[in-house]
Parts: sequence; structure tokens; C-alpha cells
Amino acid sequence: GPRARRARELLTVSDFSRGELSRRLGIPAERFQVVPNGVAAHFAPQAAGAVAALRARLGLPERFLLALGNAKPFKNLALLARAAPSLPLPLVLLAGQATAARHGFSRSTRELASLPELELPALYAAAEALLLPSRYEGFGLPVLEAMACGTPVLCARAGALPEVAGDAAVLLSPDEPRAWSEAVARICGDAAARAERVAAGRVRADGFRWEASAERTLDAYASALGMPAGAWRASA
Repeated sequence: GPRARRARELLTVSDFSRGELSRRLGIPAERFQVVPNGVAAHFAPQAAGAVAALRARLGLPERFLLALGNAKPFKNLALLARAAPSLPLPLVLLAGQATAARHGFSRSTRELASLPELELPALYAAAEALLLPSRYEGFGLPVLEAMACGTPVLCARAGALPEVAGDAAVLLSPDEPRAWSEAVARICGDAAARAERVAAGRVRADGFRWEASAERTLDAYASALGMPAGAWRASA
């Protein structure tokens, strides 16, 4: 709190986070600059061979839905546990060991305890869709990572997720399992609708690049030092 109030520049990753920080720290929201996170270059459409190899090595179904998170209540994985029996495809859960049992997921759920960062793009690309029901996210980077890999996203209308996803994702209530089941059925059963979401997601993810985030951060440092925006470019 006191250090933040003395700072010349304050940065955060989303308008939602700016509002939360302003409320919790008692600092006017306009003092915060929003510099969104970016999508790393390796999150991109994957070669069919790489996807097939990952699917075979992990023993994944030919078609499946992917859910990410952890056991913390705000991740809201309990909603997917309730929806799972009526989903049209099996669910693969990457949320830490024993999370599926803790939340009562059906036996058809395939649980992955962990996965190396560099293998995530192939996992995203293998999935029919990413399901992210979290009630509270300061940003929500998996939304953009999945979109960059060509995977449709269904996420909660909560926290920063609508801000990050824009119109490219299917936004759903974090409290209505039936709505999730119905939305997933539409995405999985309508090839044209799925293709539309894939295309929109690629465009959305392209707007979040680490290079742009770095430039905006450097501009903030320049401002804190009393220099004009872009001054750092002259010495780069």
C-alpha cells in the first residue's frame, strides 16, 4: 500500500485488475496503466504429427475437451465436475494430481498431473475446446494460448476473462453447468460454428504480443524517469 502510493508509475495487466487494485489499495484507478500479458511465440497451430505423438504418448482420446486450473475454489472446477456426465466428449483435466477425485469428476475424466510448458501447445491443439470456468482471474492467459493454437474457448463471464477473450470466446455463467454442457455440444456438433470461433480466436490472440507489452512497459519506465514516451528507442 504505502510503496504503491509513492510510486511514479503503477502497472497492471487488465482493467479488471486495475479496478481490484484501486479498491483494495485505495489508489485512484487512473493512476494504474494497463499493460496486458502477451502470448509466447510457441503457442501456435501445431503440426499434425506433433499432436498425434502427444496424444499417443499420454494415452489421450481421439477427441476430448480440455480443462485447466487447480484445486482452489475460485477456479470453479466443481462446475465442470457437475457438467461432465452430460458433456458430449470426455474431459482431460490438467489441474494437479488428485484434483479430479477431490471435485468428484466422473471416471471418464483423464487427469494429467503436470505437463512441461513446451508441450502445452500440442495439448491445446489436440483438444476440441478449452473450458475455463474460473470465477476470478486477473488476466487469464490460457484463453489466449489456446486461441493462438487454434482451439475454441469457452470461459466464465467473470473476472478479467471477458476482457481478455473479447467476442472470440463463448462466455458463460460460472454457476450454470447445464449452460456449459449445451454450449459444448453446439461447438462440438457444428463444424462451421467451431471454425468461426477458431478464426476469431486466432485474430484475438494475435493482438496480445510480448513485444508490445515490453514496449509499453519501457514507455512507463521512461515516464517515471521524466522522459518522453519512446525515448528508450533512441538508445536501443
